[in-house]
Formats: sequence, structure tokens, C-alpha cells
Amino acid sequence: MNKAFYDLIRKVPAGRWDGIKRVYGPDIVRQLRSGVEIEYTLATNGANRLWKLLHTEPYINSLGAITGNQAMQMVRSGLNAIYMSGWQIAADGNTAGSMYPDQSLYPSNSGPEMVRRVNKTLERASQIENAEGHLSRDWFVPIVADAEAGFGGPLNCFEIMKAYIEAGAAGVHFEDQLASEKKCGHLGGKVLIPTNAHVRNLSAARLAADVCGVPTVIISRTDAESATLLTSNIDERDCEFIDTLAGRTAEGFFRLKQGSGLQHCIKRGLSAAPYSDLLWWETSTPNMEHAKVFAEAIQKEFPGKMMAYNCSPSFNWRANLSPEAIAKFQAELGAMGYKFQFVTLAGFHSINFGMFELARKYKDHGMSAYSELQQAEFKSEPHGYTAVRHQREVGTGYFDTVMLAVTGGKSSTLALSESTEAAQFTKEAEPIPYGLPAIAIQSAAEPAVARAAAMQMKQNVSQDSSVQLTMDLEEGDEKVISTETMQFLASLHRRFEKKRQQILEARKNRQLLLNAGQRPKFLTTTGDIKKTNWKILGTPKDLQDRQVEITGPCDRKMVINALNSGAKTYMADFEDSTTPTWRNLIEGQKNLYDAIRGEISFEDAQSGKQYKVGSKPAVLMVRPRGWHLPELHVQIDGEPMSGSLFDFGVYVFNNARKLLGNGTGPYFYLPKMENYHEAELWNEVLNAAEDYLKIPRGTIKVTVLVEHILLTYEIDEVLYSLRDHIVGLNCGRWDYIFSYIKAFQNHREFLTPNRSEIRMTTPFMRNYSRFVIKACHQRGAHAMGGMAAQIPIKSNAEENTKALQAVREDKVREANEGHDGTWVAHPGLVGIAIEAFAATLNGKPNQVDRLRPDVNPSAAGLIEIPLGSRTEAGLRHNINVTLGYLEAWLRGTGCVPLYNLMEDAATAEISRSQIWQWVHHNAQLDDGRTVDLGMVENVINEEKAKWITKLQTQNRLDDATNLLFKFVSDKNLKDFLTLDAYKKLVQEGH
Repeated sequence: MNKAFYDLIRKVPAGRWDGIKRVYGPDIVRQLRSGVEIEYTLATNGANRLWKLLHTEPYINSLGAITGNQAMQMVRSGLNAIYMSGWQIAADGNTAGSMYPDQSLYPSNSGPEMVRRVNKTLERASQIENAEGHLSRDWFVPIVADAEAGFGGPLNCFEIMKAYIEAGAAGVHFEDQLASEKKCGHLGGKVLIPTNAHVRNLSAARLAADVCGVPTVIISRTDAESATLLTSNIDERDCEFIDTLAGRTAEGFFRLKQGSGLQHCIKRGLSAAPYSDLLWWETSTPNMEHAKVFAEAIQKEFPGKMMAYNCSPSFNWRANLSPEAIAKFQAELGAMGYKFQFVTLAGFHSINFGMFELARKYKDHGMSAYSELQQAEFKSEPHGYTAVRHQREVGTGYFDTVMLAVTGGKSSTLALSESTEAAQFTKEAEPIPYGLPAIAIQSAAEPAVARAAAMQMKQNVSQDSSVQLTMDLEEGDEKVISTETMQFLASLHRRFEKKRQQILEARKNRQLLLNAGQRPKFLTTTGDIKKTNWKILGTPKDLQDRQVEITGPCDRKMVINALNSGAKTYMADFEDSTTPTWRNLIEGQKNLYDAIRGEISFEDAQSGKQYKVGSKPAVLMVRPRGWHLPELHVQIDGEPMSGSLFDFGVYVFNNARKLLGNGTGPYFYLPKMENYHEAELWNEVLNAAEDYLKIPRGTIKVTVLVEHILLTYEIDEVLYSLRDHIVGLNCGRWDYIFSYIKAFQNHREFLTPNRSEIRMTTPFMRNYSRFVIKACHQRGAHAMGGMAAQIPIKSNAEENTKALQAVREDKVREANEGHDGTWVAHPGLVGIAIEAFAATLNGKPNQVDRLRPDVNPSAAGLIEIPLGSRTEAGLRHNINVTLGYLEAWLRGTGCVPLYNLMEDAATAEISRSQIWQWVHHNAQLDDGRTVDLGMVENVINEEKAKWITKLQTQNRLDDATNLLFKFVSDKNLKDFLTLDAYKKLVQEGH
């Protein structure tokens, strides 16, 4: 019967009704609905988000909020859910405006009204961030609300459930006490209703949710552990717990046996399990053994049944448990299946204690006490706290934006423009947070204040010894790893690590919004950036001609060959084509160090051939790793540093001045960004490095890879954020396809065809590349084309001709579209690419002067769903390539020729993410078969067998197979395959 309810409640994840029992059929639900279908968006999104968290997190830890602002601070701090306690509502948040104990004395609409109020606050917080142009999270976290004992029987439960859904609650819990005698779970005098009566209440709540079309998470709570009374012996399941010798009370209630509470809870939990999503038994103490007994009894009969646990303030935690036991208490509960854990009265205690302490100190010390509070607020700002600027916190800037809109941008009564808050609390370096940002192109002069701060930072680091390497250094490593180098790295880490973590958290929150159905759109709060006719600072002479760029790893032979390839530039790659073992990274830095000084050479041990750099080498550029990757071999203050900052820092510190002396400069490619705030962070890093090294502002030049679909919507903002340093954007086509799959991982309608059928002529790819060209040329920057991954096929002349013709056509297309240059992976393709661009450029170094006013893609056009076939051959190719690449990567080789293409991490990411997508959305192949985990497992084993015949005995195929199966079988798509693979290498001592 549950199958019919997937049609009635359409926005619901697969498997949502597994194990759920209804005492009614779908027809009664249709009968009880109105003629107008109302969508309860907050309740639906919240319920589905809560359900996903319950199935993907070890446990959800939540606090009880007593005000909307408290809830907002909980979300800002990173909590994933809010608990709404009836106790707190009774005490200080009910619609009667009075103070009550937790005995259901307050009006029944109080809880829904509090949920509505909290959601309104979260809505305002979301509006404020969106208006400021940096919506960094999904503010509407799930709210789990207390419906008490339903304020009556089934009809009351039905109505209060509807009220909570209308208010936007994600989950609601009902307890098995008598409504008219309801008590706090930690008070005496509790009276239980019969088990069957509680089941009726749960069924009424489920019916209400079904009628509303919302998959609300329903939690059944029992107070049988400490209750002493029962209204009736009508249900046989309760009879064994009745003390028949004690007789009945004056009210006619049955007395319950002492000492049987835990077993009574288990019995009631088993009875309620089919009718609820989670089970909660209210406990008297934080007793881990009792929690285990309850969990095992429930899960023996209902495997995988989830539970909830009240980490109650009524417990004296230190009196019951040691600090060590308290620290691991929630993790141990989570492992047992207690997936939702909460502190019911956290809001009540924090607001009372905080105010009492302030008032007590204020009475004795006056404004000194209040200033102390402010200083504590300021110290919390790096962690995300913003309420120190209280005017902004409640939306003053938001309504200034409203005023600007209705007055055409000419209002003279803006509230924040001359406020004391703007004058005293807004840091000069922060972007303008309200309304339309002003455009003021800064000169390249070095700010004296910034330089002084950087030099002070350098002095502090020079006296520091808390920087450690987990790997030994070898002879010659001192070229690139010295005390001074490490001091510089430490300065970068301490200044920027918190911001890096913030952008990584923002990525997670943005993905949650996409998972919930949000679609990318162009920013509306940065209008002046788009409209004003500004340009980037400028492009150095040796970067004016970039018609062909070759890329590859930083091993010694590759560096020499790439510099001699005839390409205009060589991008030495520490990211997608390098396995980040410690030796690979250090040897790569040493190779570049030697190349810059004209000291690099290489002798092939087998052939005896000598390799040296010629007289006209390519211009050197370097790509550090993306923001997401750590460098686990370098610990600063006990924290691993960023892989991005390590790669960048070692190279720029050791080589910047030498490069300038050579008549060139420190040039970089910056990868894997997802929004312009990440570009702003890079800009801060570049400024800090220039100040530290005493080189002029704008010396360091960068090209940004546009390899995530979200970044395309913020291209102008990226160029503006890096305007003193940026010289171009690059269409990182392979990562871009991967990002498309990853961004829309939750949505079946974005199923992609075979990897080979997604080309630059595919609409969403064509629109993106043209848009990059338009944006770059409008601002005076280069627009670089994508990678040609083909490699010459020496064994088959006919196939080689076809492959080279495909490369030629791709490069001619790029040149005709307006690109200023392109990428190749092999020296054998350099000549073809040069010919293609020479025919279009007619002797010019670039075509930055070619504008594309005809290009105006819509937000929808940039994500237009690609069409094509899905075949077993495509699936097999993905699996084969990913196995082959991972096996080589784990051996330390990050760039691998497979099937006449140069595969790196980006191409492997497409393959493994597409396998995951096809499995998790039950994609149909062209022959009618459905892709499932069983099919994929069989193909993995078959393709593994093929690789066994090709590889030497000492290989990493078993590890590669295990990793691939883990990637495709996980419920959630992993962000990057290199994260898990890198941890494995580090554990092995690499």
C-alpha cells in the first residue's frame, strides 16, 4: 500500500516509507484533501533534509531555541537542526504571554507560532545574505517540534500536526502521556495513556501529514521509564506492567510496577515503531547501558530503526559521568542508532545565565563589564559570529536595498550609510555589504598599512617553532624547504586558514541548496560591477601571446620537454596531473627551481639520452592544488595547511625575485573555484605574498580556470575581485563536466549521456565557453580554450590521422569562437594548435579586441541538459578508465595515457561521478537495462580482470577497485576522489 503514497506525497526520497505502517488507505487521504493543492515548501524541504541528515550523518546534534535570534545563531554556528521544546514555550514563549511549567497549560497554537516565528527569522537572515551577494548556506535548517501529548486525542493530534506543517516544521514528536495531566519528563505524577491510544495519535499525525502532502518526520516518545500511572488496562500490552495489588488511585488511574520502566519503554517502542520514523524514550539519567539495552531490543525486531535521545539539562552531567565519558557520549549513542540528539532547554539556560552574569558584573563594574562582553563578541567574529553589528543582523541593510530599489538608487535616507555601526564596526577591508556596490578601481601602489602588518607578521613567525614536517628531508631539498620558506608558509596559514575553512563550509551549504532544487542564477547585488566599464590592471609582455599552452606534471624530463615543446607557455601542474606524494611535490618544486636558474638537465638511464632546455623555452606558469586539498605533511600549530597555499607559497617564495630578474614573473593558474568569494580570498593571498616579499602590487599574475558551473554565473565578479592580478580565464572543460554532474547529483532529470558524447558543441558547454570569451574581452583579459587530451597514435596511422583531425577541428572552432589560445597535453599537438590559431589571428598575439555582443546566455541556457545515449560500452569505458587511473595514481603517477587520451584527475572524476549518477538514479541503457549496483559490481570485476593481464604483479589494482566501489556505492557523491585516495597514500607513508 505504501507504493500509492509515493504518488500522493511526490517530493519524497526513495525508500522513505520503508517499514512504515498506515491504518488507512490512499483513498481517504484524497477524500480529506481540499480542491486546491497547497505546497508546504518549508515543511517539505525541511523533512527531506532532516531525513537525509539522519541517514548520512553519524548523528544530528541539536539545541533547543527559545527565540528566533537564538535559532539564527545556531544555524550560523553550523548546527544542522533546531529543536523546539514545549517546555521552553511554556516557560517564556507561548501565545498567552504568561509563564507556565511544562504541563500543557498554555494554548495549543503556541508551538506552531514559535516555529513560524523562527522560520521568519531564518528567512530574514537568508534575505540579508542574498542581498549582500554572498548567500553562503541554506538557512532553513530542519526544525523538530514538540507536540506534547497532542493537547487531546486523535483529532487534536491531527489538527496540531497540520498547524506545525503550515508553520514549516520538519519533524514533530508526540508523547504517550495523558494530555490533561501532561508533565515534564523529569517531573513526577506522569500518567500514561494505553499503547493503542498512543498509536492512534501517531496515525492521526501521519494522516495529517499525508493530507498536506508532506513527508514530516514523526517521532514517538514514551515516558514509561519514570511514569507511575496508567489511565486504562484496555490494551493487553500494558497489563504486565500494572501493579494489581496496589489498587487504583482516587482518580481511577492504575498504578504501574516499580522497576519495570525500561522494559515498559521497550514494549511501547516496539508497538510504536511501525507508525513512527524515530523512537524516543525519556530517561531519568544519562545511562549508556540502559540506552544500549533499549536500542538492541528495538533493532532486533526492527533492524535499522532510528532513535532520538534527550541530552537533558535535568541531568547533572558531571555528577553522573566523567568529563571523558561526557565527551564521547553522543558519538557512542550515534553508533547505537540514536540519530537525533538534542538539549531541550539549551535556550532557556543560556539566555538566563548569560543575562544574569552580565547584570551581576554590570552592577559592580558598570561599562567595563559590558565592554568585556563586546570584546568576547569580537573574538568570535572569525568563527562566523556577526551579531556584534546588530543593525545589520536584523536587516537594516536589507531594507536600505528596498529603499534604493523604489527610489531608483537615489535615496538620501539610508539607515546604515552614516550610522555609528558603519563607522565603528565595519572593517575597511570588507566588501560593501548593502545595496549596489560602488566601483573604485584601486591603483597598483603598495598600501603602507598592509605592508606594515605583513612585516610584523613576518617578524612574529621568525620567532616561532610550531611548524613541523611529518616527512624527512633529503639532500638538496634545502633549495626549496628552508626555515625562511616555512616561516612564510606559516604566515599564510595563520592568516588565511580560517577563511579557507569558511569557503569549504559554504560549498557544502551551496550544494545543499542545489540538492533541494535551487538552480544557479546570475547575481543581482553586484550590478555596478557588470555595468561599469573597468578593465584589469594589465598583462605582461611575455603573456600577451598564449596561443598554445602545454600542461603536465613537474617531473624533470616533462619539465624540460614542455619548455622545449614550442608552446608559448608551460603550465607546471601540481594539481590534476600530479599525485601529491611528498617526494613528487618536493622534487617538482626543485625541478622548477633549477629550470628558472638554467640549471636543469636530465639523462635517461635506459637510453643514455641527454635532455636540456633550449634557447627559447616556453613561459613558465604553475598550478597549485585547489582549496579543498590539504597538505597533510606540513603541520602548523597542530593543523595541516592548505595544499593550495603550500604549492603557491613554496614556489613564489623561492622564485619570485629570480623570475623578475629573468624578465618574467611569478605566474599561476588557479583551479577549482566555485564562487567569487574564493577569488577574493586568492586576491588577499596574492597581496599578502607581495607585501611579504617586498614586490610591487600586481606583480603576481594569475589565470583562473572556470571549471565549475557555478563560477560561470560570477565571471565578472571573479575578474573584478582579482583585477590587479588576473590576466585571463580558462575553460577547464573536463572539470566543468564533472561539476555539472556533481552540482545536480540529487536530480534525475540531469542524467548525462556517455562521457564521449559531451563535447564543447554540447549546448551548455558551448554557451559557457562563449560567455567566458565575452566577459574576458570586455575586461581586457585573455580567454583560453580547453584541453586537447589526445596523444599521437604511433601504432595506427589511420587512427592517428582521425585523432589529429579531431584536434584540428576543435582548435579551429576555439579560434573562430574568439579564444586567445588553447591547451594541449602532448608536444605532438603543439604544431596543429598553432596552425589553427594562426589562421584566425593573422599575426596578432591574441584577439582580446574581439568582443562578443551577440553572446547573452540565459541562466537556464548555461545548464541545458545534454542529450545522447547511455550504453554498456560507455559504462565499461568509465569503469576501465577510473580503475586504470586510480591504480596509477596510487603508485604516484597522476597523468596516465589510456586509450590514446591523456587521463588526469579531471577526466577520471567525470568517469567515476557518472557511474555514481547512473547507479543512484537507476539510469536506463539504450538496450533497456537499468544500471544498478549489481551490474556495476559485475562490470568492475570484469574490467579489473582485463587490467590484471596488462599490469605487473606489483600493482595497486585491488586498492583502486575498492576505492572505486566505495565511490559508486556511497549514498552521497564524494566531492573529490583525490581526497580519499590522498589520505590512503599519507597513511602508507607517502
